[in-house]
Amino acid sequence: MIYPRVIEFHGWKCDVSIEHRGGAVGTIIEFKDHEDDMLVTRATLTRKSIEAMGIELEDDDIAIKNYSQNQGMLDLLVREKITTPAHRIVKAGNVDVPIVKLTADVKHVMTH
Repeated sequence: MIYPRVIEFHGWKCDVSIEHRGGAVGTIIEFKDHEDDMLVTRATLTRKSIEAMGIELEDDDIAIKNYSQNQGMLDLLVREKITTPAHRIVKAGNVDVPIVKLTADVKHVMTH
């Protein structure tokens, strides 16, 4: 699913792709350049990478990469009503990783 609005992230005008791949990958949220469709950043970490650290996730949990070049990602996703605010924070190595869910509106669009 492509989110219906162009979103600015760190100076890039982006289309946001949201795809549930299931299994070890889970839900992937990617920001792609609006002009040339090149990947700008991936907003999510894979389920496999989080679970490999011994952290259990619910089926609809999404781990957000909100550090390094993705600083501010969580606030943007919540402001745009793509995800809920973090319902928990997990420690992954030396960074805190917010765990969120897609909003009901986004889930509805993805299933219809």
